[in-house]
Amino acid sequence: MNSIVLIGCAKTKLPGIHPACELYRSRLFRLSFAYAVLQNFGPRKFILSAKHGLLSPNKRIKSYDQSLQEMTAQERRQWAKKVARQIKAQFLPPGWEIHFLCGEDYQRDLMTELGDGFVYHIPMRGLSLGKQVQWLQQRVIDPEVYRKMKEIK
Repeated sequence: MNSIVLIGCAKTKLPGIHPACELYRSRLFRLSFAYAVLQNFGPRKFILSAKHGLLSPNKRIKSYDQSLQEMTAQERRQWAKKVARQIKAQFLPPGWEIHFLCGEDYQRDLMTELGDGFVYHIPMRGLSLGKQVQWLQQRVIDPEVYRKMKEIK
């Protein structure tokens, strides 16, 4: 089955212009991106940006200050419509799998706009931010190394 991975952007960014995969600096973003790479989902990894919508990881963009949390419900729905159009322009259902590595703010309206025909995977559903980081650390870092790191702390 064909897969798409959607990774939520992050508030913490490098100043200046950078490829999107390097611009976002939060631990959650970096672990999510590493997880997507290690899971061999294929080349279809995208970043969900509050400002730009669907971003290719190599797309060079300028640092910005915008988040879905600061948007009204109407603005989030408009954002989701835009992103759904971007996704459907490249990946028409039925049968595509979409793996969400992002918060509920990114998922909820987007899944509504995408509708049926896609198979959705949300491996960190319901986890707090801290628990998402832990979940990813356990899968990105070798489990034995991770256990030893926790013992040292």
